[in-house]
Amino acid sequence: MAGTFSPLHQSTVSDPPLNEVYCEQSHVVSRINELTILLVVLDTLTATLGEIKTFNSLLANKRPTVALLNSDGTVANPAYHNTSHDHILLQGELSGGAVFNVNIRGGPPFKGTPGLDWRIYGSKGEIRVTCPRAGLWLDGDIKLEVYHFVTDSVEEVDLQKVLGVDDPGVGLQAPADNVARVYEAFAKGQTDKYLDFEQSLKWASFIDSVYASAGVHIQGN
Repeated sequence: MAGTFSPLHQSTVSDPPLNEVYCEQSHVVSRINELTILLVVLDTLTATLGEIKTFNSLLANKRPTVALLNSDGTVANPAYHNTSHDHILLQGELSGGAVFNVNIRGGPPFKGTPGLDWRIYGSKGEIRVTCPRAGLWLDGDIKLEVYHFVTDSVEEVDLQKVLGVDDPGVGLQAPADNVARVYEAFAKGQTDKYLDFEQSLKWASFIDSVYASAGVHIQGN
């Protein structure tokens, strides 16, 4: 749909993740995790709009402690040490010439607003993708809207019609629907629909570039 509004000018993603973690998921507070979330967002963005040409980044940890919860929801440690940057800002230019910016922060979204808000701005209109939680790959309640500048009208796209009856995720709840799509793509060798080893290696290397751009030294690098 980016081509509909060609030339594309800008893409903006806002994505606030959770601020509590469970004991079984204590790796969430490790230094690398928030960047893992960033990479999933960026992989979606670049698969849609093109590769990253240039960028600069800013990383900050404004929540040095987080609540660590037991599996039943009770607090195991109210002030678990957090080494992960909970503010990640990335901006730059895509290969097609459009600029982009991504903002990931700790804490819940503003009450009543989506957990993820992605805008794609072009010369003839704007596309908005939202979902309640922080990840498109985790949430089934995804909303896609198109604002047409000429008619001053907003169109909501029926994603089920776009996917079609042959979609392997039909009838499954999120995130199982996406798992089904990945399995089918893997079976058919459709590497444009999932990350293979080379693509994963590219993003792993990109993590180092994000740290370097932000002036953050990681022990062992």
